[in-house]
Formats: sequence, C-alpha cells, structure tokens
Amino acid sequence: MTTPVEKAQKQHDDTQARLRPYLMPLLQRLFITYGAPLLAALFVSTVGAMLVSRALPDSTTSLLALVVNVFVLFYGWRALEKRTRATAAFALYAQAARERRTLAKLIAQTKAGDTLSHDALARQAQAYTAAAEAFMAILHD
Repeated sequence: MTTPVEKAQKQHDDTQARLRPYLMPLLQRLFITYGAPLLAALFVSTVGAMLVSRALPDSTTSLLALVVNVFVLFYGWRALEKRTRATAAFALYAQAARERRTLAKLIAQTKAGDTLSHDALARQAQAYTAAAEAFMAILHD
C-alpha cells in the first residue's frame, strides 16, 4: 500500500516526465515569436538605415529607422503571438513550474514529519497536474 507521500511523489515525477517533451516546442515558439521581430529590427537598423541614409539626411534616417523598428517589433510580435501563442504557453509553463516547486516543498515537509501537509499534499498534486495539462493543451492547438 502506498503512502500519500509516495503517491504524490509518483504523480510529481510522472507529470514532470510528461512535461519534458514539450519544452523544445515551447522554446521554438518563443524563438520564432521574439527572435523574428528582433532580427527584422536589427536588419532595419543596419542594412535598411545604411541604404536610406544615402538619399536622406542622417536625422531623418534615424527617425525613420526608429519608427519602422517600433512598428516591426510591436506589430511583428503581435502577429506572431496570435499565431504561435508562445507568451501564453510560457506563462502556463511558469505556473506549472511554480506548482511543481510547491508540491516538492510539501513533499519534503511531509517527509520531515509535518502532519498538516498530508491534507494539502493531494490538493497540490492535483493543482500541479491541472497546470501541466493546461500547458500541454495550449501546445496541442
């Protein structure tokens, strides 16, 4: 017969093992969502500004590059976020990680003899599993 601590530890380990394969797709989405606008802004600031500076004064070129960069960063990120939902997925992953740390802390407290943690242990294990499921569900969309 398993104790509540062993059951919670097994649920913790199983959920963490199920989350691991989703980290690389999350990183890829984050790179696309944030990297593409940053690379485009870098291109505008270097190559685009050099090409425009041949025809316009430097002050105008600087202002134009700033406006285009703000446009590219804001609207580029916004369009990619609507498509990939990377920031939302990262927020859900951060919530799942927080729940995992809380569950690990409760497991350690319960192993140390804290009887009040027995009740909270099952609830926290369920909260961690629910947060992990929400994170995995957003990556399946």
